[in-house]
Amino acid sequence: MTYQLYYAPGTCSLAVHVLLREVGANFELIKEDIKANPRNSEYLKLNPRGSVPILVVDGKVLREGAA
Repeated sequence: MTYQLYYAPGTCSLAVHVLLREVGANFELIKEDIKANPRNSEYLKLNPRGSVPILVVDGKVLREGAA
């Protein structure tokens, strides 16, 4: 199983990132520019609120603390 972690520097994404590394999970880091205008439309399809982190697991999107 491969996870996709969408993150942005200076946000609370680090906790999820550390946890994935600690458990040895296979994951892909995807940097999201949360200050960009306009925002990445593909990212907003996954998370209309535009916040990070989000973790995609088997097509299911887990947002913020649930990630």
